[in-house]
Amino acid sequence: MLNNIKISQTTEEIILNINIIADIDEILEELDLKLPRLKDFYQTSTIPMRITGKLFTDSEIERIKERIHEEISVEIKFDNVSDSLRTSCHKENF
Repeated sequence: MLNNIKISQTTEEIILNINIIADIDEILEELDLKLPRLKDFYQTSTIPMRITGKLFTDSEIERIKERIHEEISVEIKFDNVSDSLRTSCHKENF
């Protein structure tokens, strides 16, 4: 079983935390397994989805968005470099 994507929820968003060392093919394969459950959730919810943990190239972002949008109509946000640095620095201070 793949363990490259951890899914959590806040009141504002669904968070997909991606393992930093996972490659894009592993991520897409695991998304295929997890999207049916997320699709069920999004039948009654409209909160955005945020993808964090790993920085992606523009083409990888497009591939992930396409895969998710094949199943779910949802706003998807990706953390950028400054978001990731802020998160890692914040964790080290506490």
